[in-house]
Amino acid sequence: MSGSRKSLPMLTSPTDLVRVPRAAGFVRTVRSATVRGVSAGVLLAAGFGFVVAPAAHAAPGTPGVPGDPVVLFIEDFENRAPGSNIRLDAYTGTTGQEYSADPYWLSGPACNGMVVDFTTPHNGTDCSAIKPELAADSFQATKDLVNVLGVVGGSETPATNSGVSAYTEGDGPANAVEFQTVTPITFPAATGRFVTFGVDAAALNCREDFVRADAETDPLLAFHLKDSTGEHPVSNEPIDVCADGTPHFIDRPSSNNTARAGSYVADGSVLLTGDSFGIVLRNVLGNWMGNDHAFDNITVLDVTPQLDKSFSPVDVPLNGTSTLTFTVTNTSELGAKNGWSFTDNLPAGLTLASPAAAATTCPGGTVTAVDGGTSVAVAGNLSEGMASCTVTVDATSGTAGVYTNGPGNVTVTGLNPPGNATVTFGGSLALVKSVAEEAITDAGQTLHYSFNVTNTSNVTLAPITITETAFSGTGGSPLVSCPAGAASLAPKAQVTCTAEYTVTLQDFNTGIITNTAVAHGGTTNGHDVVSNPSDAQIKAMPPVTPAEDPGTPGNTPFGEPISPASTPVAEPSTTPSTEPTALAYTGAPQFALPLGLVLLLGGAVFLIVSKRKRLRH
Repeated sequence: MSGSRKSLPMLTSPTDLVRVPRAAGFVRTVRSATVRGVSAGVLLAAGFGFVVAPAAHAAPGTPGVPGDPVVLFIEDFENRAPGSNIRLDAYTGTTGQEYSADPYWLSGPACNGMVVDFTTPHNGTDCSAIKPELAADSFQATKDLVNVLGVVGGSETPATNSGVSAYTEGDGPANAVEFQTVTPITFPAATGRFVTFGVDAAALNCREDFVRADAETDPLLAFHLKDSTGEHPVSNEPIDVCADGTPHFIDRPSSNNTARAGSYVADGSVLLTGDSFGIVLRNVLGNWMGNDHAFDNITVLDVTPQLDKSFSPVDVPLNGTSTLTFTVTNTSELGAKNGWSFTDNLPAGLTLASPAAAATTCPGGTVTAVDGGTSVAVAGNLSEGMASCTVTVDATSGTAGVYTNGPGNVTVTGLNPPGNATVTFGGSLALVKSVAEEAITDAGQTLHYSFNVTNTSNVTLAPITITETAFSGTGGSPLVSCPAGAASLAPKAQVTCTAEYTVTLQDFNTGIITNTAVAHGGTTNGHDVVSNPSDAQIKAMPPVTPAEDPGTPGNTPFGEPISPASTPVAEPSTTPSTEPTALAYTGAPQFALPLGLVLLLGGAVFLIVSKRKRLRH
């Protein structure tokens, strides 16, 4: 801090709020949108590629609970001799990476661009651009900030921590590059993944620390990703070192006041379509009033969201439905992630229900799920500050079996693949319908129906109801009554419902009554399970006409005269007849008297007549 600023009245720093050393963490609240689909594949041909850590592959299984980003690359500026003072563009990292900046941010007299630690001596010219007589004080303030950054980073010996000065002794250009990589960073495993950038930073002379808040400005740091097409802002709003996140006040080792410091992450991310890129950090401001800070630990973070999927319920009757839920969970910095997508191909035998009932809570989400189809295609975003979002579809199967939908069923872009999700389909409702009576005997007869229902599935179905789908009786469908056990039918359990019906004269004349019914049962997710249709048929059988009672000719065994239409019988006659009559029950012809008897009578008559003639003569 220059001498002129030292004369400004400072407010008392709220050191009683947080006075303990703090390990690095993600303290910034993100605010802006993600850069989508930036190609990082075509960069400088001579680029130096390296991978410090593998791409993040967060373990699935905690949908909706953000996990921490994974550090892919970090520059901690420790590849230097203790106590040395190296300009940023002369420093080389352990991987061989080199860095540069705008000339203003590399100027030692402006107190910028020096890689130092708390033990680095002042060389006389550094930090002297405004008032040379106060240069040592400004240089000491820079070293204090680097020490504070050691506390932020969790160093056991903060005094040996290295960092880069940016103490702004003199005005510079606005939005100039404060830090950038010279050669691209290459991450073959990062293609199709989201990355963002982070930095540890500490500041003094913040606006909040002065009575005249308009006299000072806070450092505003904005990350960009660089590729062959240019720079792409990772976020819309820069990091305010003094104000973003929860303030963390850390003691300066050589002063009785504190610095504001923390670990900060850009409020957006980039979905890489290539495998290499450059890092650019710009300071939106260039003025020397305030804007006093130092930085350390430039990081590249894999912030790819996690995809999970699950079925509910996991035990489903045949042709029932289970809701398949896809959860996209953000990483803990909660930056915006725009442009991720996935396609899930259902395992063989499993299809989308009709309707598929596709829905999503993901901003800008599109879901392609055809009724009865076998795949789901989804694209969407995570807004800044959003922990997770979901996509749901209904799935079904008419084939009994256990179905596992795992990572091999999914292709993803910008997402970590999910684990396995399993659902079992099997069983249903079995209905057997019967009628107790063997036949319809007359109008007014009461028929008694039974409906035996068995739950062959692995889930409880409730309630059990019966629906008559077809009934030919003219007296209206019978009213079905079910016992208390039908309110909830456990797996493999049975229940019998009953109904009664009174035969009408029209039913009796028609001669048959047919009846078809199905049973219904509800699942916990509201699906209606329908049984097989079951039929019951009963016919009208008229009484069989009994044979004539041999003891009472012409009468039935019950003493009723036999009608001519039923059984004709021969009437007795005193006059011989040569005409045949019908044989009872058969229709075969017969004579009234036997032939021999007729001849005998005829002969007797002849003899009597002949004798009378002789007597006359």
